[in-house]
Amino acid sequence: MFTPTVSAIPLDAASAVQNIAAGYALYEREVQEVRLAATYVMEIQEITTEAVRIAEVQMLQTYASPASCPGGACISGSFAFRVPTVQTIRIWAGATITGTFTLQFTRGVANSGSFTIIGDPTTAIAWNADANAVKNALISTSSSRVAAVTADDIIVTRDGDATADFDYGYVFQITFIGNTVAGETSMVTCLDSFVVSGNAAGDCTVTMNTDTAMGTDTAVQQVIVSSKKTLALGSYSLEFNHLGAQKTSNCIPFDASASTMRATLELMPNIDKVFVAREQYTADGFNGFVYRVFFHGNGVYGDVNQLTYTYNQCTVFQTQVNNILTAVSAPDTRVVISMTDPGGFNVGNKFVKAATATAAQLAEDLDQLPVFGDVLVSQSLVDEQGGYIWTVVFKDSEGDLPQFICAVDSFATGTGCETDTLTDGNALSGSFIIEASASIPFNADAATMKAALEAMSWVGTVQVQQSAPSPQYGYTWTITFLDYRGDMPTLLVTSSLVGTGSQITVREVRKGNALGGTFMLAYLKSVTAPIEWDAHATAADSNSDGSSLQEKLEALDVVGQVNVQRSANPDQEGGYVWLVTFLDNVLNSGDLPLLQGNASTLSGEATVVDVQAGITNFRKEVVVFSCQATVGNVGFTYGGVTKEITFNAALSDVEALLSVVLFGVEAESISVTTNSAQTLLCVAANAKDIKIVFNRVYGDIQLGVAQGTTITSDATITPNTAASIDGVYYDNPALVMSGTFQVGYQGQYTRPLNAESTADQLRYGLEILDTIETISVTREQSYRALPGKIDVTEGEIFVTCSSGETCKFDSASYGLPGYTIRIDGDWYTIRTDLTSPGLDNTRLYLGDLNGREIGYLRSTDTYVTVYEWTKGYVWTIDMLSVAAPLNYLRAKFM
Repeated sequence: MFTPTVSAIPLDAASAVQNIAAGYALYEREVQEVRLAATYVMEIQEITTEAVRIAEVQMLQTYASPASCPGGACISGSFAFRVPTVQTIRIWAGATITGTFTLQFTRGVANSGSFTIIGDPTTAIAWNADANAVKNALISTSSSRVAAVTADDIIVTRDGDATADFDYGYVFQITFIGNTVAGETSMVTCLDSFVVSGNAAGDCTVTMNTDTAMGTDTAVQQVIVSSKKTLALGSYSLEFNHLGAQKTSNCIPFDASASTMRATLELMPNIDKVFVAREQYTADGFNGFVYRVFFHGNGVYGDVNQLTYTYNQCTVFQTQVNNILTAVSAPDTRVVISMTDPGGFNVGNKFVKAATATAAQLAEDLDQLPVFGDVLVSQSLVDEQGGYIWTVVFKDSEGDLPQFICAVDSFATGTGCETDTLTDGNALSGSFIIEASASIPFNADAATMKAALEAMSWVGTVQVQQSAPSPQYGYTWTITFLDYRGDMPTLLVTSSLVGTGSQITVREVRKGNALGGTFMLAYLKSVTAPIEWDAHATAADSNSDGSSLQEKLEALDVVGQVNVQRSANPDQEGGYVWLVTFLDNVLNSGDLPLLQGNASTLSGEATVVDVQAGITNFRKEVVVFSCQATVGNVGFTYGGVTKEITFNAALSDVEALLSVVLFGVEAESISVTTNSAQTLLCVAANAKDIKIVFNRVYGDIQLGVAQGTTITSDATITPNTAASIDGVYYDNPALVMSGTFQVGYQGQYTRPLNAESTADQLRYGLEILDTIETISVTREQSYRALPGKIDVTEGEIFVTCSSGETCKFDSASYGLPGYTIRIDGDWYTIRTDLTSPGLDNTRLYLGDLNGREIGYLRSTDTYVTVYEWTKGYVWTIDMLSVAAPLNYLRAKFM
């Protein structure tokens, strides 16, 4: 069954539509962001210097002349095999030298538990004196001069010929061989009175070996600090009887580092220098640390007393039991001190008796020292006079070692001891050149390498890390190219290195990535012609040659007039960002579909064309107009205030008027520019566009530009609305902390306190309570972590997003300009740069709390967390004098 059709004829004409209103619809221009990007890959190259490894071989020999030893076996007494202090004095200049210099060597002698310093400056020494003259000056004594060394204490040699190859000077080497100057001495000081031709630079410099003047006669002691329970606190002091009195160190923490132990011992008045090594200790249920103390300073070298310890005046050892510090004492803790090896010619030493010393004893004494590594020692058969030859191979030697010497005690007349180097260890010296750099020393530190590379302008900024030296003093420098775009050619190096088998190599660790080629954009069903990866923004920028992004888009029949802005600088891979504003409210009105990107013809690793809607939390205001005038003023109005300036004012003067006078902001906050050769505000004919960009004045700025009224004026102002951009600053001033709270202790509460109470206000409120007498209060801003990690560089005015992280600086993910953020304990404000249309997409610029430009305050680091201020505060309260027992504070909100 079907329902029958029914029809009817109206009796009259329909009435007009009623209750409808018409008005203007709010038109907002569509803004879309086109971004090219590629995987973040910075170029990294390594430069390595190396040489053939050759072990140092030295020889020690005892001997007696046959004439003085007719009966044989005449070798007796004590001896030692040690490294002396060697000091190098370099006389140098940039031109020929005349004049004199003086030297002063001082030495400490015993004086009731401390050192008395002896040693006066020498008389004047001629700049070209020979080695004997320098030695005689150092050892000479008189009624007015005390010498710290004798003729048997030092050997002086001279090298050089005062030519340009030796910097017009000489190099003197002083080797301290006597027993009174054993160990590490104080450094010689050199004062000069040189006259250098042409007033060129000249000087006298001194260098010396440090922490190596040790040997078989170095005293070695061991300090073990341990406990059966895990210690949380506690300290002790060491006592040392030397130079005629016992002295006590400052308190030493139970877990002191080797450097802390060393520094504490060297502060004692009867110790000049020690070397300390620390290792973990575990034995018999005890855990702790074992310290090996090497007495290598000249003032403590040789046979010294054993250290002792005391707990007096120090914090008792404590452990934590149920979060409460509890004292721990013997037998659960212990400090054990032992003499591992007596120093000097003590009969308890290992390698000390010349007549009976063995290869094993020499190897054991040398192996325990911290500076020479493992050794192999062999010993000859005894000769007819009782002498031996010991041959020492330094397997782990640091290249070319200093010549060991033989020190003797109570050797008979006609007998002796000597040393020699049979094979020098191999060590690099010299220099090298990278590309067209200046000469770089073989042992250049990271800063020197960085400076040499960055002096070549095409390199840009680099980051350099230097490895520890190899035994031959070779290094590896790892160079990261922070600014260079793309794949850098392998660096070319020229070697002037000295050393057997020396070589320098360059290895590309990681290729840099760079964008190239072309891409296309599609809108609806129309596709642009290929667009260069670095295309200009507008036809004006490309001289209307058709290559700009604006021209490519406007060539499509489905796209009307557009305005395009391109980021001032590309990212690390060369990617640019274009902001496309659709100006045609007929052809491209309403909420438009996104442009579609095609990256198939781009070169580079993991390239993309990303398009996003460009309506963001922040965009800078841009006002564009032209001015034609021949007389009078032009007025600028903001907030009801008008300031005028002469029609033919320079653009820099207009910028100053707007920044300082009308808006009251710092320089560079507002920029006034033009793309043409026009340098004045107004001209009589063919006026060009003037662009005002509000870099650091935020929001939709209602700036009026009109003919001046204070004097006769004929200015004609023509706004360019298509090129102008309304600023955006989506801040919500209501997002602040408000309300009150109370803090209580043992049942008593403060009066209601404002959520923004200062530290003093909270303190005063609490100290009124009967249960609290004295407290200390500090306040800091509260904060929470933001997503995405950043890389920071000390002193840099911006931070960057870490590799693999998502930061979205340009989307205000870290806040709008002026917002407060916290990085590694310091507070900063966010600033904009002077070129980007909004927030920069790759850099977050930093300001101090007054919004002024500031560099990053801490050390360079990567993957650092950023925190935002949560509009609240954290109060830290030290309970100095309160009612017992100590309880928790309580808080409640009103």
